[in-house]
Amino acid sequence: MHERLRELRLALGLTQKAFGEKIGLQNSSIATYESGRNKPSGAAIKQICDRFRVNERWLRTGEGEMFVPCSPDEELSEALEKILLAEPSDFKKRFFTALLRMDDAGWKALEALVEALKNDPGDSSPVEK
Repeated sequence: MHERLRELRLALGLTQKAFGEKIGLQNSSIATYESGRNKPSGAAIKQICDRFRVNERWLRTGEGEMFVPCSPDEELSEALEKILLAEPSDFKKRFFTALLRMDDAGWKALEALVEALKNDPGDSSPVEK
């Protein structure tokens, strides 16, 4: 299991400290788990699986996929959480902030643009800058 814990943490892009903070453990505990010196308790495993949507069977045995699939609503919620935590200069955050401020006419215009793009096979040549 210790190899999978490290694999998971790296897949999430977290340091041992950040990983531990998100599940209420010290980075020293994470280090001992990853080295194989100690095994996480059942409660720690549950916390890891719940917090990061990890497939418990994968974590314990290596069988199956690393993550539990999200519903569309959960996927949207997670994406919005990342956007909220982004820096103000991040394009995604600026884009979604602009969307929040749009009126009905703006939404209709955006919908028309998306439909036009979707229905137009387009020119496959590169766009000049």
